[in-house]
Parts: sequence; C-alpha cells; structure tokens
Amino acid sequence: PEAIIPLVTRVTHPPIKDPKTRKSGTVDSWESPMNVGIPRFTGWSFDHPWEIAPGRWLIELLRDDVVLASQEFTIKKRR
Repeated sequence: PEAIIPLVTRVTHPPIKDPKTRKSGTVDSWESPMNVGIPRFTGWSFDHPWEIAPGRWLIELLRDDVVLASQEFTIKKRR
C-alpha cells in the first residue's frame, strides 16, 4: 500500500521558446513518482507569458512508456 510507482509526465505542446536561454521545443517530460493509493495530480504550470502557446496541448502520465492517463486541451488565440 505504500509502494512508490515510477511514472513520467509528458507534455506535448505547440513550439515555445524561452527568451533567456533561446531554447525551444514541443515536448517536456519529467519523472513523477507516485504512491499507490494516494490521490495525486500532475500537470503543467504556466509560469511565464511566453509559455502560453496557442494550439493543441496534451498531458500524459506514463509507466514504462505506456500511457496510463491523458488530457488534451486547446489554447485559442486572443482576438
């Protein structure tokens, strides 16, 4: 009941570019170990305005490259 499962969060998004580092990309991922039986969440935090890229976004939770859960959403351009 207290086991920790090694999971990975993967976020696929439109191209975003960090103005300080000049690095750009369309996929971010990180380790998200979670405890069995304890409700948890994972997701993406828009910490900077340049991260809010219009288009299709997909957040996935994976174990051994198998998608266990996913959520897709779209950011629309402001008029």
